Amino acid sequence: MASAGYLNVEPDAAVKPVSLAGWSPDLIEYDRHTAYEAFVQSPSARLRIEALAVFGVSMGKLLFKRLIRYEFIPHDIRSDRSFGGRLRFAGAALRNMVRGDERARRAAAAAGGAPMGRLAEHGIHVVTMPMDRFEELEAIAQPDFDRLVAR
Repeated sequence: MASAGYLNVEPDAAVKPVSLAGWSPDLIEYDRHTAYEAFVQSPSARLRIEALAVFGVSMGKLLFKRLIRYEFIPHDIRSDRSFGGRLRFAGAALRNMVRGDERARRAAAAAGGAPMGRLAEHGIHVVTMPMDRFEELEAIAQPDFDRLVAR
């Protein structure tokens, strides 16, 4: 068995690459082949409109969730299907829309534009450190990685 949980799989000696067998996509006339004719045909206008409708509905739901910051609404409020639960959900959604991203503003104000503010604003921040600090961090984390490999 290979170390570190990896397994190398080699093909059987009788298996030959497709290129050596002389096959190429040009050998099959896809537009005339009965097995592929459904894939080659262009979709009808009705089918295209149906696909755009499905996409539009899905995109609308996604945009609505982004607008109300759905992920910040507690699960118990999101999952309550009673009339009162729906009112609480509407209230939480309206508060999220009106307040905006208060968490990011507070983090940026507390940091005074320091890395955490940029991290909250952009979702990413590059950190540079000397190589000896990186090696020290790697040495500290090594037991945790060893435990993961042992699993």
